[in-house]
Amino acid sequence: MEIGTQTSGAGTKSNNQTETKKENSQFTLFLKLMTAQAKNQDPLNPSDPTDFASQLATFTQVEQQIKANTLLEKMVNNAKLSTASLIGKNARIEEKGYFDGTSIRLTVNPDKGATSATLIVKNADGKEVAKEKIELPSKTIDWSGKGTDGKVLDAGVYSFSVESFKDGKSIGENYAEAYSEITEVTFADKKTLLTLAGDQTVLLDKIKGLRENS
Repeated sequence: MEIGTQTSGAGTKSNNQTETKKENSQFTLFLKLMTAQAKNQDPLNPSDPTDFASQLATFTQVEQQIKANTLLEKMVNNAKLSTASLIGKNARIEEKGYFDGTSIRLTVNPDKGATSATLIVKNADGKEVAKEKIELPSKTIDWSGKGTDGKVLDAGVYSFSVESFKDGKSIGENYAEAYSEITEVTFADKKTLLTLAGDQTVLLDKIKGLRENS
């Protein structure tokens, strides 16, 4: 299992550390210049105290900025480490799920007014490959992976939807939600992208739920 966060996280951490070192260096130089100015001033013509006050205020601002940047860096790195810990867990997302030969747990949401409902399964090409009745008022079902001919389908990514009926008439169709294992976490352009089993990719904020990999 590959962990994409290690490369991208390390690169970001290295960049942040470089920026922090640069700011610390500038801060140290600023402090040395102030000290040298105080030591080398003409005792018969000392610097205006207001100048020192202004420089001290600048000194304080620089110090606070460095502390703020350091704290922000720690927060970002901690957040990334926390997100990386999702690898190996199962994420629930709308519409698609990876079938590996074992049954898939689906979350279904038939219309509230439905008197019957049907699960519709399509392959990666958008072709309907399975259809089965949902016992109401079920909220979760296990799809066995069998096609319309009763044979187990090939491993792969499938899409799932639920069509609701009232007195035999279709009243709407909505996506079902399926669990897939998280295999990689990538950070790019201020976004967190998860790679799921079957090379599915989804943004972190699209995850509907999480559970341990059983």
